[in-house]
Amino acid sequence: MTQDIPIPKLAPTLASWVGFIAMCIGMFMAILDIQIVATSLPDLQRALAIRPEQMSWIQASYLIAEVIAIPLTGWLTRVLSLRGLFVIATSVFVIASVACAASVGFASLVSARVFQGFAGGLLIPIVFSAGFLLFPVRGQSLATTIAGALAVLAMINRDPVQPYVFPSEDGRTFYQGTKRFWAKIVKRAKLPGVTPHTLRHTLGSASVSTGETLAMTGALLGHADHRSTSIYAHMQNDPARRAADRVVGPIANALGSPIAVVIDLATRKALG
Repeated sequence: MTQDIPIPKLAPTLASWVGFIAMCIGMFMAILDIQIVATSLPDLQRALAIRPEQMSWIQASYLIAEVIAIPLTGWLTRVLSLRGLFVIATSVFVIASVACAASVGFASLVSARVFQGFAGGLLIPIVFSAGFLLFPVRGQSLATTIAGALAVLAMINRDPVQPYVFPSEDGRTFYQGTKRFWAKIVKRAKLPGVTPHTLRHTLGSASVSTGETLAMTGALLGHADHRSTSIYAHMQNDPARRAADRVVGPIANALGSPIAVVIDLATRKALG
């Protein structure tokens, strides 16, 4: 009889991280290209003498090709390998970008945009696949966070007048979250030292202690992964004691003891 021995996955090397960051940059440029072209449409129309009714195809050709490419990424990865597909997609994207810059009319621009969009559509899911293929479980969260943050930054419509990527509501500084008004809320509620993190832990612990499942608790906290919920949700002492009493009761009856009591070792030690 043989027993399967799990082989631990080795920690990612520096080369893996460098390669992953390079892939993230490629994804960033593919998403950013949509914003760049959107802001350049008036200049493109004047330079290439494109009719107004044709302007929508400059963006539509890219997006349609991108949508077609995304579901094909898995199959192409198996055929060409992750590295091979990334190299080919990046090369096609660069060549198509040069062809867009060298376009002399509507037809040549749209044709180049189709190839550019198809290659860009491959670059986006490749990055997230690489995050799970190149890194162990501990590194996957960091890798996907980096990729997601870059994707969000690429999709932000930049205000040319505003120097900040995330400006405050009044536009005079950058966004600082709840830092300013949280102190006022805590003072008015008479809860000194309480933070949003504390409230999330309290909600998670109270939810689990009242009998809610981890799935429901995760939904209340906005978690997509139950492992994150298990970190926030700690069973309170009284519900845990009652649960222990319910569990040891039948065991005590089976052993012939009429009463089973859960003893708090910490309290017993304090009382001597």
